[in-house]
Amino acid sequence: MTTNPAILTRARLVEAAIQTKKQAMNDSVSVLDDLLGSQVLPAYIEVFKRHLSPNKIPSSNNNSTNKPSFLMALACFRAIGRGVDHHQGSDHTCRSIHRNFLDLWPGIRGWCLHFISVCTADDPAVSSCDFTVMKTSTSICLKSLCLYPPYHSIIAADYTLHPILVEFWRVSCRSSCHIAVRSLSYVLDSVLSDEETHPIFPIIIGTRISIKDRIFLTFLAQITVRDYKNVGLPFVSDYMEKHSVTESSLLAIQADLRTNLVPKFSIHMISDIIGEVGELVQWFCDNDEGGLNNCGMKYKHLPEVTLSASDLVGHAESSIPVLKQRSYTGTVLPSAIANISCAELGVDGTLEILNSPVRSLDSPLYRACEYFVAENYDLGTAYAYLHPHPHNFDINRDITKAHQSDKKMRQDLVEQSEIGVDAPPRRVWDLHANRVVPYWVANELPLPISHAWVADQDLKREMTPINGYEWPVPIPKDAELDLIRIEMLNLGAEYVWLDVLCLRQEGQGEDPRGNTSQMEWDRREALHKEEWKVDVPAIGWLYTWTNHVVCYLSGLGLPLSFKAPRDFDDDRCWFNRAWTLQETPRNPLIAGETRNDGMIDERFMTEEMQLRSNEQLESLGQMMRGEPSLFKVLSQMQKRKSTKPVDKVTALVYLFHSQHIPIYDARQSEEHAWTQLMNVMSGWFRAEFFFLYPKSGNGINFWRPSWQQAMEETLPEAPQTFRNLPDVHWSKEDGDWYYGPRIDACGVRGLANASDNPRHGELEVKNGSGVEFTFNIVADHACSIRDGQYTLIGALHPTSFKIRPVIFWVIGKIEEHGGKFRKVSVFRMTDPSEAHKLKILNIYKNTKMFLL
Repeated sequence: MTTNPAILTRARLVEAAIQTKKQAMNDSVSVLDDLLGSQVLPAYIEVFKRHLSPNKIPSSNNNSTNKPSFLMALACFRAIGRGVDHHQGSDHTCRSIHRNFLDLWPGIRGWCLHFISVCTADDPAVSSCDFTVMKTSTSICLKSLCLYPPYHSIIAADYTLHPILVEFWRVSCRSSCHIAVRSLSYVLDSVLSDEETHPIFPIIIGTRISIKDRIFLTFLAQITVRDYKNVGLPFVSDYMEKHSVTESSLLAIQADLRTNLVPKFSIHMISDIIGEVGELVQWFCDNDEGGLNNCGMKYKHLPEVTLSASDLVGHAESSIPVLKQRSYTGTVLPSAIANISCAELGVDGTLEILNSPVRSLDSPLYRACEYFVAENYDLGTAYAYLHPHPHNFDINRDITKAHQSDKKMRQDLVEQSEIGVDAPPRRVWDLHANRVVPYWVANELPLPISHAWVADQDLKREMTPINGYEWPVPIPKDAELDLIRIEMLNLGAEYVWLDVLCLRQEGQGEDPRGNTSQMEWDRREALHKEEWKVDVPAIGWLYTWTNHVVCYLSGLGLPLSFKAPRDFDDDRCWFNRAWTLQETPRNPLIAGETRNDGMIDERFMTEEMQLRSNEQLESLGQMMRGEPSLFKVLSQMQKRKSTKPVDKVTALVYLFHSQHIPIYDARQSEEHAWTQLMNVMSGWFRAEFFFLYPKSGNGINFWRPSWQQAMEETLPEAPQTFRNLPDVHWSKEDGDWYYGPRIDACGVRGLANASDNPRHGELEVKNGSGVEFTFNIVADHACSIRDGQYTLIGALHPTSFKIRPVIFWVIGKIEEHGGKFRKVSVFRMTDPSEAHKLKILNIYKNTKMFLL
């Protein structure tokens, strides 16, 4: 059988292209390896932006080590340390390099997480050599960043990263990768030890990082960090005292550590240690029977129960269309038991129902139950606080201080009028206890739930003990919270974030425990408005950092149902809501499934509609995984609806990689909210507007579109190189500004006729001797540019000034009063060769320009 020559030719061309790309990357790697001193960091920034932007990160671990970008990323990671050492100055050049270096964090973070994911997955297809290189390079990179004060602050504040680093450190310990262990030990010790700088530190230590990992960290601090620094660490003794880490428990840790590092470690010696430390050993010895909870220990005391729809809502299980809502069996609290008051039971009664063994009066568990009785907690709330760490629960640490720290953090955010992009949710739903609790009670990130809100007339508002009867919970009339809980438990979740339960809602209801005064309802409504300032814009945090999102595409708790194409056009459809755009999952967990063994239930879905639903979800997922351009995101938002107009702006905050989040105010205009978003969004997104949007703005600024333009006009398609655009900046002192190439007194002609797209024209410039040169230019849009004299601003990183030509230009005028640049439109050079001809004239210079 002969092969088509055309196919062979195409295959050879593809292979040649791949080899060319590999060679380009190899050349860049060689450049990094050969450079010395102060040259390293600027070159590093240039190489990273060109080859390793966030959209280049593999979407999965499969065969990622075979990709050219894999070697490039590792080379960049190794180069960071040499570059940082030579750029601790404060002059203008250093400050510019610092800004560009800090802007790389989303990409550096993404590549770190990818390498950590590959290492922790322990894929047998990856060689041990590749594992070692990844662990070593990634850990060296993180350590180098922590030695650089601005990055140390970023990593210290990146609370979702800390548990991942601990797990990465443990994997490195187990594989005896000593360089990685020592580098990561420095990172963890440096990031987690500065309590004064990071007031949220007690919360992280108490919840986000499990007991097992906390004590592992202490032990490592003793055996590794101390040796590495060659000095004693007061932090270790303080740490041990604060978290009741005893010498006995350290022996158990040592047993666990040596078992992983040294397989021949004597099992008899471990048994001796187990006998000495007693109960503590269950924290460290994984057993095949049953599952470990998120702290690395088993909660054996609750009996196994079955939650059944027939008992909870009075309908036969077979009549419940959503299969995963019918029943669940596991060690969780039934609602009837969760509702019992601890005060009615007393301490002994509470311990008995929790099926806890007899404890001494001074044990942490006994003291905790005394507190729950005194505060009149119900069993559900008590269990929610207790089960993440029952053996060393400390009231002062795990409730009082954690609450005070969280309250202060949120008050500070309101006072600053800006929210950090890592502001965590205020509350989570503990499915095991069936209670809504502060997020710091949980010891893992909750699984977020995304759903389309049904019309107001199709809602019911329930007062429920799940949220302590704090507000009426709006859910569809045909849905039940008890059934949603069963479905989430069947999906493997322990904690979830659900807006109707975890985000304070408005309205009043009837509390079965007694009448609530109008004054109290007024207080709660005021609290609702105050909480929403922080909580609403921070919603995207969870959806950004979690791997999975539960999606109810047809309404919260309702069966997945698309019966006809018009269902996809409904304003209430999940695909058409503004908030669900930022909630689009990379890996969706579709809730409300009615299929049984793959068989479609045609009461709710046809095969054609099922296929369309899958295709739309996959298309959205691909867009989000690929780091879409700003224009793609806005084009999606144009089609979507929101209850409050300003919500469409707020729902873009995380999608635009904003540095901060503006405070939410439902009363503000969309244009004002849009301006606030412009001021905090990432510089490269601002650059897309400046260099690629073809018109001048008709709102507050000329350099970027107004909200009306962004929502009503057809937006351009960004070229593949859009991620290489230089940043456009904003500061309170200077407003909007850009630092880059500028040419004055340029003649532009041939682009006035807007009927053609693209349109070809000419650029006329004079060199230093007054000799005129003409270059071919193109406008890839239908916006008229009148013939005349203009100032041009080019898209080029300052570090690339001497080595690369400018392709994209913004055309405009310099205002007589104030000297600011007023944008008119944009164009590009016809091709790189034309751009190079312009470059060698050496007529443009780097200038800081303030933008109107």
